[in-house]
Amino acid sequence: MQTCPRCRRTLSRENYSPNGTRYNGLASICRECDRVRAREYRALNGAAINAKRRTYTPEQAETRRQKAREYYRKNAEKYIRSAKQYQARNPEKAKAWNARAREKHKPRAKEWYLKKEFGITLQQYQSMHDQQLGKCRLCNQPSTTISKGKLRALAVDHDHRTGRLRGLLCTGCNVNLGRIEAILYDSERLEAVSEYLDVDIAVRARVRVAV
Repeated sequence: MQTCPRCRRTLSRENYSPNGTRYNGLASICRECDRVRAREYRALNGAAINAKRRTYTPEQAETRRQKAREYYRKNAEKYIRSAKQYQARNPEKAKAWNARAREKHKPRAKEWYLKKEFGITLQQYQSMHDQQLGKCRLCNQPSTTISKGKLRALAVDHDHRTGRLRGLLCTGCNVNLGRIEAILYDSERLEAVSEYLDVDIAVRARVRVAV
């Protein structure tokens, strides 16, 4: 336990940042006060800090990102453990931060998903969306599906056998088309459906004759 001279609270070691230059290996003030102090300093000296900030060439920036990723890979367990401890101590703050991060990185997350799953960029998706006037390629209607309180975007439809993109579909058409294709590409199921419909057509024909 250690008492923070700024807020006068006596807190456990987990609430202090490490500092190898001090006798007990901990910073003198708690993490929360340290963050407040950093925000106050930036508010007073923001212009000077930005003026001194170094600019990097694209090559230097990429090198820094690679080093950061490598460092994270080597220390991932420590980062994850620290994040879980913070979330346990500050559930509401963690929830708010996660919500802001999701909103901030939503375009980048969608860009990554489109590139990974379909090999297209967000700009290409938007171009397809504009060409279809924001409507489903099959039913010619805009998306109406609500998920988690938000309107779902049109889904990218592609041929699962060749990977060829075919267009953007609403959720209903995309799901139904997937079910139809599953039957078309399965000879046994297709034959069973054909026989089933033939029997139904014959029954309806006899009913009409009887009437």
